[in-house]
Amino acid sequence: MSQTITAVYANGVLRPVMPLELENYTQVELEVRTINTAQAANYEERKQIIEALAKAGLLANTPALSFDLESIVSEAEEEELAQLFAGEKPLSEIIIEERQEGW
Repeated sequence: MSQTITAVYANGVLRPVMPLELENYTQVELEVRTINTAQAANYEERKQIIEALAKAGLLANTPALSFDLESIVSEAEEEELAQLFAGEKPLSEIIIEERQEGW
């Protein structure tokens, strides 16, 4: 399956603007292109069209079109993760340690 998404890059993390129709731990390949203001406006127009089609019942299997990012990761959790991943250890070692601690 191939899909084009819009994401926002902040604090070293790419966050999709809308939820993705992917199973957890699905590996994906990314091509990153920045968008200018006109393209961003075009995205908003597309989003409005998709929402209107979904409300009219003309789209099947429509994911939620918006979500509250703060409800997923709080600022405190984001800062904690940023500090953790900015450390000297590779991510693999951090994961192994947390598994041994019963995280």
